[in-house]
Amino acid sequence: MKRFAIFLVILITLLSTVTCKEKEKEELLIFVGAGMKKPMDELKGIYEEKNNVKINIVYGGAGSLLSQIETTRKGDLFMPGSMYHYKIAEEKNLVDEGVEFLYHIPVIVVKRGNPKNIKGLLDLDREGVKIALGDENSLAIGPVSRKILEKACIYEDVKKNVVVREGAVSKLVLDVNSNFVDASIVWRSSAVQFGIDLEIIPIEEKFNEIKTIPIGIVKFTKNEKLSRDFLSFVISEHGKEIFKKYGFVVKDEEN
Repeated sequence: MKRFAIFLVILITLLSTVTCKEKEKEELLIFVGAGMKKPMDELKGIYEEKNNVKINIVYGGAGSLLSQIETTRKGDLFMPGSMYHYKIAEEKNLVDEGVEFLYHIPVIVVKRGNPKNIKGLLDLDREGVKIALGDENSLAIGPVSRKILEKACIYEDVKKNVVVREGAVSKLVLDVNSNFVDASIVWRSSAVQFGIDLEIIPIEEKFNEIKTIPIGIVKFTKNEKLSRDFLSFVISEHGKEIFKKYGFVVKDEEN
């Protein structure tokens, strides 16, 4: 009887351990540019339901995300808003080679009705026009905006009109939505996702800096198989259709 009781305790313990293990879900930690929150949240929900896994996504400015990866030495995938910060991550041996599959197209956003009559980039240096720009160190659109303005030879003049630099592209859109500023340079997709009562002004082709969006595996991943599977899902035709819904342009489909 005593032996049977011991055997029963061992059996219950083993069954409990197996049950707990069965309940544990595989997890991924993904660092994603804030401008891609809506499509990535949708993709995350679909993938989690289909595969019974947990996808943890940290959203933010590309520079901040890169610092987190470098400091914590953790993460499975990195998806910044342009190749600029991804190349830095590659140089620091933090990520594998990325897959570029989307375009990020800079545009000017103004309040609906365009009260300052801003028709293009060269109107941003006019006296009395209040501008919001992305931070040049922490946000992908920051250095891109600078390059655009430098190509037009108006960067120094526009700087005089800048009243705020933001660390998140959604805040740039909000600044225009709330009438805090008259105009900002943001990604087209961000204007589509976060704009409430805005107008989009295209940037002249000769000045614009269209960027590609990469996604790649972080060197510190503890689940490379799951990381590659989720990456494949993101860049699949289904994934691309979801990104297009939120204003992104798929690479090789721009025409």
